[in-house]
Amino acid sequence: MTLQEVLDANEIEAVDLLKVDIEGAEHEAVMGSPDVFRSGRVKAIALEYHPAILSSRGLQASVIHNFLIASGYVLDTKLRHSIYVRS
Repeated sequence: MTLQEVLDANEIEAVDLLKVDIEGAEHEAVMGSPDVFRSGRVKAIALEYHPAILSSRGLQASVIHNFLIASGYVLDTKLRHSIYVRS
């Protein structure tokens, strides 16, 4: 299931914080539900990238990062993980 399908099936209109640490499947989690992020349905996302795993699959973390920035998020790197907050 995509993130959008999970949210819709559970009638979740908005998410304050989405924590994503899924060992290289972050591309599918984010890019598989672009409207969830473009619409601001997720207010903030704590995203742990796994660049080596992504690279082994021919994917790049920069694609996810650029998509989130283009969708209205700003990156806050004060903590250990990348935190994207909807601006």
